[in-house]
Amino acid sequence: MMRDDDNSGVKAPPPLIFLPPLLLGLALHFVIPLPFLPTVLLQLVIGIAIMFLAGVLIISAVVTIRRANTTFSLHQESTALVTHGPYRFSRHPSYLAASVLYLGIGVAVNALWVVVLLPVPVVVITLTAMRKEEAYLERKFEAEYLNYKARVRRWL
Repeated sequence: MMRDDDNSGVKAPPPLIFLPPLLLGLALHFVIPLPFLPTVLLQLVIGIAIMFLAGVLIISAVVTIRRANTTFSLHQESTALVTHGPYRFSRHPSYLAASVLYLGIGVAVNALWVVVLLPVPVVVITLTAMRKEEAYLERKFEAEYLNYKARVRRWL
């Protein structure tokens, strides 16, 4: 039986943490445009390629979690420690994918403001979600998680 406290305790949906800086960057771009790529074709090709990479990464993370018969939800109990698939090179591939998607949007619209603001959601995600998730997984999986944490970086 799952205890009420048998989850990460993360309250805000992490993908929503990316939305305010993205909207602010787009608004700033509208008011004070700071393009950084020379052509529309270049910005679209690079931006779409980056967003495609983000999509592949998030799909891979979700499929890997599902195949391990555990949950992707921060509000449910983790029943397995997943260390394969994209979790071999990042402890948080879904947040990495969200960051890459955010970057791809900034490139696709050629908005330097969006790109410059990327550290804001990255820091907020690290402080509000990743640290809580990692503390939960340490309590839940103890030495197994500590060993995983010692060999796989938080981001990349």
